[in-house]
Amino acid sequence: MLADQSDFPRLKSAAEAANRHQLTVSRYWNQVIKLITMMIT
Repeated sequence: MLADQSDFPRLKSAAEAANRHQLTVSRYWNQVIKLITMMIT
């Protein structure tokens, strides 16, 4: 299924938002893992 030309900007911004969300989540998990590691050792 091909998107209309008018759909591309919206798809692009949605993909960028998803990427930002992904970065935030992974950063959060890195912090959590660091905390757990510090607590264990």
